[in-house]
Amino acid sequence: MQGHDVEWARMEVIAAQSPNITVTLTSRFTDGITDTITATINLETGHLIDDFIIPANLNVGDSFKDEHYGSITITGSEERTYVGVQRTVLYATMGNNTYYWDKATGVSVEGNTQTPEYAIHSVASATNMWRAES
Repeated sequence: MQGHDVEWARMEVIAAQSPNITVTLTSRFTDGITDTITATINLETGHLIDDFIIPANLNVGDSFKDEHYGSITITGSEERTYVGVQRTVLYATMGNNTYYWDKATGVSVEGNTQTPEYAIHSVASATNMWRAES
């Protein structure tokens, strides 16, 4: 489906001054086109650009603002392995989307979207925020 045909994506944080986080998002589509944008996430207003980053160190029952969905409550926490390291992740469902965020950083590590028209599953495959121990 148009707009949901991303092969891979990369997010790079280029500046952070609370409550704003400026990121560069690069997406590669199945037709070979690569698109790069720079955007600013605002943790106070809920301008989260597909909930890529939320406030760090939230707990189950805590909420954060999303400009599209309103107040989102963290519904669970569990240990999962991402990029070779076991991490504590938080998760919540909004609409057709379930997101998992690294608790310590607030950065999205996995997402699932299910609609009648398409399904998307994304998982972090590389990071420089933590390193696998040898």
